[in-house]
Amino acid sequence: MKKRILGLLAAFILLMPVLQVAAAEVPEGTENLSYTFENVDGGEVTTTSDGKPKMVILFSHTCENCRATLRDIASSSWVKSDDMDVCAIEFNNATVDEVKDYRENNCAAADGYIQFAADSNGDAWTALWDYAAHLGVGNSVQFPLIVIVNSDNEVRGVSSGRISASDLESNYLPLMTSTPDEPENPDDTQEPENPDDTQTPDNPDDTQTPENPDDTQTPDNPDDTQTPENPMTRRLRTTRMIHRLLTTPGTLGMMIPEIHLHPMNQQYAKPPVWNMQNI
Repeated sequence: MKKRILGLLAAFILLMPVLQVAAAEVPEGTENLSYTFENVDGGEVTTTSDGKPKMVILFSHTCENCRATLRDIASSSWVKSDDMDVCAIEFNNATVDEVKDYRENNCAAADGYIQFAADSNGDAWTALWDYAAHLGVGNSVQFPLIVIVNSDNEVRGVSSGRISASDLESNYLPLMTSTPDEPENPDDTQEPENPDDTQTPDNPDDTQTPENPDDTQTPDNPDDTQTPENPMTRRLRTTRMIHRLLTTPGTLGMMIPEIHLHPMNQQYAKPPVWNMQNI
C-alpha cells in the first residue's frame, strides 16, 4: 500500500508542467544529510563524502528530465574523474533490475563511474524532500535534484530540474573544491614585523614643533604685525602732529602764518592769516 501511494505521488508530480531549473550556491558550512541505499552492483551507496567531493543525483526512472540530465552527465568528460564521486539514487520504487536496465540504456557511456542505487523502502523519497527542505528548495522541487558535496561533507550547491553537464561543470564543479580565503600563515598579518616600529618618529621628543620652543611664527617684535597700517590712518596722524606744532604757543606756529589744513586731503581750508603777535 505504501509503495502504491508513493508511486501515485511521484506520477502526479512528474505529470506537472516542466518549470525552469532552480539552481543555487549553498552557503559554506551547510551540513550534509546522511542516507545509505543499496548499490545495484552490491554493497552500499551513501550520500556522505568519504574524503572526496561527491555529486548526489536523486532521480526517477520514469522522469524524462532525469533521463536527459543523466545521459548528458554520462557522456561528459568530467564524470570519469577520480577526484570526485557521482551517485544516482532512484526514489520512485524501481527494483534493482529496473535500475540496472535504466543504467545500461541511458548511462553506459559513463563506464561505471556513476554508482546507481535502488530503494524499496521509501527512504529515497524521504531523502528527496528532506534535502529540498534543508536546502531551501521547498515544495517547488523539480527532478532530478542534484546535491553538490565537498570533501569536508558540506553541501555547497543544489540544482532542481533538468540541467546540462556543461552547466554543472561551469557553475557547480568549482564549488566542490572551494575553500575560504585564509592566509597560509595565521601569524602573518598586516602588522609590521617589529611591533615597536610604528609610524611615530624614533625620538619621541622629535615632533613637528620647532626645536626652539621660543622660535614661533610670530615676529620678534610683538608690535610688528603682519597687518599693514591703513594709509588714511597714517595721513590723519601726520596731519594732527603738524597741527599741534602750528598751534601750540612757543612753537613754530607762533612764527609762521597760521595754516589750517584739511585732515583728509591736506589742502588749504582758507587763505593764510599772518599772526603778528610776536613780530
